[in-house]
Amino acid sequence: MNENVFGKLTKNAKTILLQAEKLSEERGEALNSTHILQSITRLKGTLAKDILQEYTITSEEIEIITSVETKHRGRFGQQVSDDAKKVIIDSFKLAAQFKHYNVDAEHILLSIVSSESCFAYNLINRIGVDPQIIKKQLQSIFKDLFEMDKLIKDQAVERFNDSSGQNVFEGDEDPLLGTQSQPLGGLRTISPNEKFFEDASIDLIKKAKKGEIDLVYGREEEISRCIRILMRRTKNNPIFIGESGVGKTAIVEGLAHKIASGKVPSALLNKKIISLDMGVLIAGTIYRGQFEERLKKVLSHVKNNKDIIIFIDEVHSIVGTGSAEGSMDAANILKPALAKGEIRLIGATTTEEYRKFIEKDPALERRLQPIMVKEPEESETINILKEIRPLYEKHHAVKISDEAIVASVELSQKYLKDRFLPDKAIDLIDEAAAEKKINFSLDQESLKLEKLKSQISQLENQKEELIIQEKFEMAAKIKEKELQLKKKQDELSSKSLKKEPKIIVEREDIAKIVSQITGVPLGNLKSVEARRYKRIEEVIKKNIAGQEEAIRELSRVIRRNRSGIREQNKPIGSFIFLGPSGVGKTEVAKVLSEKFYLDKKALIRFDMSEFSERHNVAQLTGAPPGYVGYEDAGKLTERVRRNPYSILLFDEIEKAHAEVFNVLLQILDEGTLTDARGKTTDFKNTIIIMTSNIGLDEYASIKKIGFKTDEEQKYKQIKELLSKRVGEFLRPELINRIDKIIVFDTLGKNDLEKIALLNIEKLQKRLLDMEIEASFSKELIKEILEINFDPMFGARPLVREISEKIESQISDLIISGDVSKGDKVEFTINKDGKLQHRKA
Repeated sequence: MNENVFGKLTKNAKTILLQAEKLSEERGEALNSTHILQSITRLKGTLAKDILQEYTITSEEIEIITSVETKHRGRFGQQVSDDAKKVIIDSFKLAAQFKHYNVDAEHILLSIVSSESCFAYNLINRIGVDPQIIKKQLQSIFKDLFEMDKLIKDQAVERFNDSSGQNVFEGDEDPLLGTQSQPLGGLRTISPNEKFFEDASIDLIKKAKKGEIDLVYGREEEISRCIRILMRRTKNNPIFIGESGVGKTAIVEGLAHKIASGKVPSALLNKKIISLDMGVLIAGTIYRGQFEERLKKVLSHVKNNKDIIIFIDEVHSIVGTGSAEGSMDAANILKPALAKGEIRLIGATTTEEYRKFIEKDPALERRLQPIMVKEPEESETINILKEIRPLYEKHHAVKISDEAIVASVELSQKYLKDRFLPDKAIDLIDEAAAEKKINFSLDQESLKLEKLKSQISQLENQKEELIIQEKFEMAAKIKEKELQLKKKQDELSSKSLKKEPKIIVEREDIAKIVSQITGVPLGNLKSVEARRYKRIEEVIKKNIAGQEEAIRELSRVIRRNRSGIREQNKPIGSFIFLGPSGVGKTEVAKVLSEKFYLDKKALIRFDMSEFSERHNVAQLTGAPPGYVGYEDAGKLTERVRRNPYSILLFDEIEKAHAEVFNVLLQILDEGTLTDARGKTTDFKNTIIIMTSNIGLDEYASIKKIGFKTDEEQKYKQIKELLSKRVGEFLRPELINRIDKIIVFDTLGKNDLEKIALLNIEKLQKRLLDMEIEASFSKELIKEILEINFDPMFGARPLVREISEKIESQISDLIISGDVSKGDKVEFTINKDGKLQHRKA
């Protein structure tokens, strides 16, 4: 190396390079960047070493990784690899860039973390640290020291030109080659512990003063209790316990606002609430001891700053975090400091996580003072929403009506059962306002504002680039343009604020969002949904032949329950359908889902023969803990959770195990069901239908006795008989919770004719989808009806006859090409009972 150039290196930099050369000789390798990096970690008293140690990059770790990798990096016969040369050359360039006349250890480290192609850069990555983080930290330090360097330079010149003529510089530094003779390590203004603490934390008091966190309304009792606990001499560590969304974190932010505004006792006035980000502490800790070292640095800084109060959201996460064989978890590191009162901590966690993690550790639990945060009442939530309304009105440039606020609370309570107030109500208001804003066309002023924002953003980016390039004059001109545009932006904004927003969020907008989230149609109940309920009987009769009495009873119960007269903590309706096979029990459920719920997927069917064994019943709610499939969701609970507005069809209920009825009891009684994982599913928007063939033998015998017996009398007898049989089979407490036991009558000739016509219509629609227009003669339909009909088999033989005599033969004609796309065809039947066709 050129002697003058070598003279530009500080004593520390020279030591690093000489040590790196020694390491390469010992290993029989060409000198490369990993040797330089390892030498930096061995040199005490430098900022570079402290930064690497902060991220637990040590000589030992580098040794472990390099020992298992291929040796001889660099071309054969090289003494210094191209990789090392680049690091050294770049370190000189970086020193010049920051106006430093000498190259120090920190410039060499910055050169390494700035070059993605060098070996040392990749080695840092493999240790689990992002080199870009170190790069940003060093650049920040160099920028902060720029003014200080200038001052040192001036002082050094004065000292060098001292009248005594004595050379005041020591060591190997040549004052003629550079005035910055003091290593950068001696210019530190911030400790590594403090720097790491800043990176891993957020100052809530500072954010509150800047207005970056929202004001908190209500919860005065919880905030007062927190202040009392913080004022205690011992065990002054409050922990907020409550369900997700009830406002635990918001209470801490509310406390931060009180401290920022001076509305707390004098003992807390100068305190800082620092939110600790456990994710930053854990990130990249792949080796044993890395996490503990980071946490201890944080605790060391907090111990030295008594005004700091740590806030850890999801505080249960510290139990077990960082634990591995031969190491401690975060909780065990914190406990001694908490016990001695060296640190103060505010925590927040859910009830379940507190029980699962904190209560299991008595030593930790007794150091924390629990504050239960309950879900606010509906009236309290409405007041909270009214207080925060201006924030959302300003953000979305809309008006939010009182009706919308009340609706957000009422509808979220009714339909979003797995979430909690006030969070779920706030989410509805926020999303409804966003939806309303999106659908509202932008006016000319809004377009101008958007354009100005875009121009200002572009100018800011240009200005930052010019400052980095040190083109300050050009940057100043850009700044002038930026200020002019900002002035225009402020003028336009003030004009917009003076105008009353035209967009108003109403109750219907909230209902629309709830509908999108849950699938429950919550439009205007008095118009759209009410009309559907009014026509329910008519809709079912159009698609179901016969069964007028059964349809009338079903419609009456559904209308009564849905009108809101009855208690709202039960399903819309619960029914047992009795009667022989093929009379329309399952078909009624299908019609309800397709025509009334407007969705085929709304029908959730369970064949109860699959749940005849006790162990199969667990599939409905999920396997209990310790059993195979515990992590899998329950078939019943999960499907209803995904489709809360649905029809549940339990087919052939008599084949189910008795344990199934315990599940049904819970659903029918409270309208909810808790699965194996403790999650509650809401069944209040479901219709529950159970079908059964109980008493089928007696049913057949009554139908056959006395041909002249009045049909209505027979139907009454059958109803009484089947109701009695159901009472013998099912438990009384289940029957008492059923809204109606509906008995389906056998089908007559007229009913069969209607069913035949309905099936023919469906066939015509399917052919029309294939662009084939088909018509069927009366003779053909009459021939189909001439089957040997048994009332106990219902309509199934008829449907089978249509499939065999008509559908099969038409499919043959289509495949052979006799009937094709675009044809108009009339189908009839000949004397031999074979299908004939004639094209129009």
